[in-house]
Amino acid sequence: MLFNINTAVKELHESGQGASGVKRATLHRNEGAIYVLLAFEPDSHMQEHQAKAWASVQCVEGEIRFTLEDEEYQLRVGDIVIMQPGQRHSLSSKISSAVLVTLGPAKEGA
Repeated sequence: MLFNINTAVKELHESGQGASGVKRATLHRNEGAIYVLLAFEPDSHMQEHQAKAWASVQCVEGEIRFTLEDEEYQLRVGDIVIMQPGQRHSLSSKISSAVLVTLGPAKEGA
Protein backbone atom coordinates (compact mmCIF):
# COMPACT_ATOMS: atom_id res chain seq x y z
CA MET A 1 0.00 0.00 0.00
CA LEU A 2 1.41 3.38 -1.01
CA PHE A 3 0.27 6.86 0.00
CA ASN A 4 1.71 10.18 -1.13
CA ILE A 5 1.36 12.43 1.92
CA ASN A 6 1.64 15.66 -0.08
CA THR A 7 -1.20 14.62 -2.39
CA ALA A 8 -3.32 13.39 0.52
CA VAL A 9 -2.82 16.68 2.40
CA LYS A 10 -3.78 18.75 -0.66
CA GLU A 11 -6.93 16.68 -1.23
CA LEU A 12 -7.88 16.88 2.44
CA HIS A 13 -7.52 20.68 2.50
CA GLU A 14 -9.61 20.96 -0.68
CA SER A 15 -12.45 18.55 0.05
CA GLY A 16 -12.09 17.01 3.50
CA GLN A 17 -14.59 17.08 6.30
CA GLY A 18 -14.10 18.12 9.89
CA ALA A 19 -15.01 20.56 12.62
CA SER A 20 -13.39 23.73 13.96
CA GLY A 21 -11.10 24.07 10.96
CA VAL A 22 -9.53 20.62 11.41
CA LYS A 23 -10.22 18.12 8.65
CA ARG A 24 -9.45 14.44 9.10
CA ALA A 25 -9.07 11.35 6.96
CA THR A 26 -8.20 7.81 8.00
CA LEU A 27 -5.57 6.64 5.53
CA HIS A 28 -5.42 3.05 6.76
CA ARG A 29 -6.56 0.88 9.64
CA ASN A 30 -5.50 -2.63 10.61
CA GLU A 31 -5.25 -4.71 13.79
CA GLY A 32 -1.94 -3.08 14.71
CA ALA A 33 -2.35 0.61 13.94
CA ILE A 34 -4.51 3.44 12.63
CA TYR A 35 -3.03 6.14 10.37
CA VAL A 36 -4.93 9.44 10.40
CA LEU A 37 -4.15 12.61 8.49
CA LEU A 38 -5.27 15.89 10.08
CA ALA A 39 -5.31 19.11 8.03
CA PHE A 40 -5.51 22.38 9.95
CA GLU A 41 -6.89 25.54 8.40
CA PRO A 42 -5.28 28.83 9.55
CA ASP A 43 -6.11 29.73 13.17
CA SER A 44 -7.60 26.34 14.00
CA HIS A 45 -7.38 24.32 17.20
CA MET A 46 -7.97 20.79 18.44
CA GLN A 47 -9.06 20.75 22.09
CA GLU A 48 -7.10 18.86 24.74
CA HIS A 49 -7.76 15.13 24.68
CA GLN A 50 -6.12 11.77 25.42
CA ALA A 51 -5.50 8.64 23.37
CA LYS A 52 -5.88 5.17 24.83
CA ALA A 53 -2.93 3.95 22.76
CA TRP A 54 0.67 4.79 22.02
CA ALA A 55 0.59 7.54 19.41
CA SER A 56 2.91 9.55 17.22
CA VAL A 57 2.20 12.93 15.66
CA GLN A 58 4.40 13.95 12.75
CA CYS A 59 4.21 17.40 11.18
CA VAL A 60 3.96 17.02 7.38
CA GLU A 61 2.99 20.59 6.42
CA GLY A 62 3.28 24.04 8.01
CA GLU A 63 3.78 24.46 11.77
CA ILE A 64 1.82 23.08 14.70
CA ARG A 65 1.78 24.25 18.29
CA PHE A 66 1.63 20.97 20.20
CA THR A 67 0.95 20.93 23.93
CA LEU A 68 1.81 17.67 25.69
CA GLU A 69 0.81 17.60 29.35
CA ASP A 70 2.36 20.90 30.54
CA GLU A 71 5.04 21.25 27.83
CA GLU A 72 4.58 23.22 24.61
CA TYR A 73 6.42 22.41 21.37
CA GLN A 74 6.51 24.11 17.97
CA LEU A 75 6.46 21.28 15.43
CA ARG A 76 7.80 21.93 11.96
CA VAL A 77 7.84 19.65 8.92
CA GLY A 78 9.72 16.48 9.82
CA ASP A 79 9.28 16.82 13.61
CA ILE A 80 7.61 13.94 15.42
CA VAL A 81 6.24 13.52 18.95
CA ILE A 82 5.69 10.10 20.50
CA MET A 83 3.19 9.80 23.34
CA GLN A 84 2.36 7.14 25.90
CA PRO A 85 -1.26 6.08 26.34
CA GLY A 86 -3.29 8.56 28.38
CA GLN A 87 -1.12 11.65 27.93
CA ARG A 88 -3.12 14.88 27.60
CA HIS A 89 -2.39 16.88 24.46
CA SER A 90 -3.78 19.58 22.17
CA LEU A 91 -2.84 21.00 18.78
CA SER A 92 -3.27 24.36 17.08
CA SER A 93 -2.00 26.14 14.01
CA LYS A 94 -1.80 29.76 12.90
CA ILE A 95 -1.15 28.74 9.26
CA SER A 96 -2.35 25.97 6.95
CA SER A 97 -0.74 22.81 8.38
CA ALA A 98 -1.07 19.04 8.57
CA VAL A 99 0.03 16.14 10.77
CA LEU A 100 0.11 12.39 10.33
CA VAL A 101 -1.13 10.61 13.49
CA THR A 102 -0.29 6.96 14.05
CA LEU A 103 -2.15 5.13 16.84
CA GLY A 104 -1.07 1.74 18.12
CA PRO A 105 -3.36 -0.84 19.71
CA ALA A 106 -5.42 0.52 22.61
CA LYS A 107 -4.04 -0.14 26.06
CA GLU A 108 -6.02 -2.77 27.94
CA GLY A 109 -8.27 -1.27 30.60
CA ALA A 110 -7.73 2.31 29.43
